[in-house]
Amino acid sequence: MKSGLFMSRESLAVRAEQAAAQMLAFGRLVPNAELAAEVEAVSEADVARLAARLLAPGRAAASVLGPGPALDAPARFEAALFG
Repeated sequence: MKSGLFMSRESLAVRAEQAAAQMLAFGRLVPNAELAAEVEAVSEADVARLAARLLAPGRAAASVLGPGPALDAPARFEAALFG
């Protein structure tokens, strides 16, 4: 996660986009050390808690575009996620 975040900053356009997003979200530019510390602070339990909330039955939605045989894909997807 951190490597992707910082390696993408090699592009001037990406740095400008990230700076703009930080200004909109936080009202300031966030130093790289602070970004790295925030990423490191995320635990496996944090990710599991968020995933459980976002993928709870009734919260997730799937759509299918394709031929008729693909129409059962949403049901298979739901079964794979929730059993």
